Amino acid sequence: MNSAPSIPEEIIKLFDKSSIALSLASAGSDKPLIAANKKFCELTGYDIEEIVGKNCRFLQGNYDNTDAKKNIHQFLNGNAGLSIRQPLINVKADGTPFINLLYMSRLCDGIGNTQFILASQFDISNTHTENLNHYGVVLGNTLKKITPLAHQAGIILEGSITALANSTAMIAQAKLTLAELQSANHIF
Repeated sequence: MNSAPSIPEEIIKLFDKSSIALSLASAGSDKPLIAANKKFCELTGYDIEEIVGKNCRFLQGNYDNTDAKKNIHQFLNGNAGLSIRQPLINVKADGTPFINLLYMSRLCDGIGNTQFILASQFDISNTHTENLNHYGVVLGNTLKKITPLAHQAGIILEGSITALANSTAMIAQAKLTLAELQSANHIF
């Protein structure tokens, strides 16, 4: 049985209503998934039963993602800010690769101990800037709704607004990553 704190019911309800892919991982040593919404399952092609208890790294398949992994590990180890937005190559259940614009933030208790890792995933493969902008707005609104719900349960969402403030730069970087991958690998 997972020793992670229980997920506040209000957050689960918000996950279920969200129009974007959301997942929640335990702050335990391997950061296993403990919750994901329907949009996450639609995006990845996995059923919830297949993913709960696994670290999201299984989505990387055989792709290198060296720089992305380094940045994610620094974030998870507390050495790189309060939240992160990172493009990386992921693989759907059917083997189809996609570029995931991953957002992660820590949910902490009142004394700063990480309880959960909140993540949102967005497929930026062959997407338009307007879709990324819309995703940024929806993610921002979702984070604004989660913040007071988490606070009521004694949990603090760290760094949500900071990451969103850099949205334009991240969109440009994600597009550059996609263009580089398309020209180098012809996979998308």
